Amino acid sequence: MKKDKTPCKRYYRQRAHCNPLSDSYIKYPLNYNYVDWKLHYPYYFKNENIIENKEKKNENALKDIEYNNDNDNSKDQTDRNIINKETNKEINDLMGDVNKLYLNTNKHPITYDKIICSKSNNHEVKFLDIGCGYGGLLFALSKLFNDKLILGLEIRDKITNYVGEKIISYRNNHYPYYNNISIIRTNAIKFLPNYIKKNQIEKIFFCFPDPHFKKHNWRRRIITLENLSLYYHLLQKNGLIYFITDVFTLHLWVKYCFYKFPYFKLLSHEEYKDDICIKLIHESSEESKKVKRNNQNMYFCIAKKI
Repeated sequence: MKKDKTPCKRYYRQRAHCNPLSDSYIKYPLNYNYVDWKLHYPYYFKNENIIENKEKKNENALKDIEYNNDNDNSKDQTDRNIINKETNKEINDLMGDVNKLYLNTNKHPITYDKIICSKSNNHEVKFLDIGCGYGGLLFALSKLFNDKLILGLEIRDKITNYVGEKIISYRNNHYPYYNNISIIRTNAIKFLPNYIKKNQIEKIFFCFPDPHFKKHNWRRRIITLENLSLYYHLLQKNGLIYFITDVFTLHLWVKYCFYKFPYFKLLSHEEYKDDICIKLIHESSEESKKVKRNNQNMYFCIAKKI
């Protein structure tokens, strides 16, 4: 069987730095009720959609058969064949949708123009990789936590396209794996509550974020005292934040923010020593591999919501 071609990274290069506080034209939903998660994780919704549509159409068609055809068995069989053909068509159409991308980019746009019923959103994202870059951590998490829906958030347009197209390629080449990861282009500092509801998330990852060295740019950092209030709101009780960087001063800044915020506790080595995610944040992302090649130090911390 011919494998899908993985996108080439060199065609998706984009400058690393941007201002998350500037005005942008990135679309966003009014609130999380407008986000249709089956567009991003179709594998988890396909059976429900097929069964629901099949039941409705079978019920309507069988009512017509009973009303119009008490004695004509040949017509009854014909109508039943029509029902089966329509169901098969729905399955084929749905499998085609699996390869369609909805990334909120110029190339793969999303519309957030209607409320999605809660029944259609009965699977929830549990892990967030904020500023996921080229998606190395997403793919590593997908293997180890295949029962969790994992979402990457990235502000850069081209890189979001790269990761989204790579996910589709991996889904097709390694079915049924990698169906639990997806990516959306958005500004997490501004629009994260428009996608995620209160007490929904188990783990949030921040891997090698922009350090914004200049003092007047510190407010742009992804972890500040103000932003910790947002992450606290979204995390479940005992939810975890993982942070890693190669910039020691940024590491000190983040630890200071956690110390000052009363509802997060920094974990000790004894508390996190058996956590497999520590290994992943040090080894799986593209930036961590680059730091390792250059023989640079990495600094990390883990905080728990209390």
